[in-house]
Amino acid sequence: MRLFGILAVALTFTGSPAAALGVSSDVRVTVDADRIDTNVGDSTTTGVRVANLGVGAHGPMTAHLVIVDPVDGRPVDPEDWTDELTRAIPPLEPGQSVELEWTIRPITAGSYALFVATVDAVAGVSTDAALSRLVPIQVEPPLISGTGPAMAVSVGVPVILGMVLTLRAIQERKRKLKLAAVSAA
Repeated sequence: MRLFGILAVALTFTGSPAAALGVSSDVRVTVDADRIDTNVGDSTTTGVRVANLGVGAHGPMTAHLVIVDPVDGRPVDPEDWTDELTRAIPPLEPGQSVELEWTIRPITAGSYALFVATVDAVAGVSTDAALSRLVPIQVEPPLISGTGPAMAVSVGVPVILGMVLTLRAIQERKRKLKLAAVSAA
């Protein structure tokens, strides 16, 4: 986990995942989105492909989702954005790949970027790493105020009460007309 924090800090100062690592790799990490536009609270799923382009096996590996604020140059707290930050990847033979998906649900409006980092580990020691390109994320405020059930109650209860009172008034009027008709006869 510490390695991913170091990568995020290095990314802040270099502006490039590859420059942050300074490591070449036979592993290619590709995010399927070029850009993500969403709203606060909306879920968005993005696919990630991890491929072994080398001549030897790689893995097992760990893939980790990193979300950064490019304006402040620091990582955001992605645990608030997704349920699962890290994924285990089994060993990949040359030419093999694995498809992963991450669902994010932003909690704050603003401009962000995400990338996925993989670490190829043998006996707990990092031996190789690879990073995807940065994918810009634009998060807009929610389309509807996040009032949730309070809004439904504050609008729904008066409407229902109004309907009930109107029906009772109609029934009462019919009863009075019926009584007036019986009295007149």
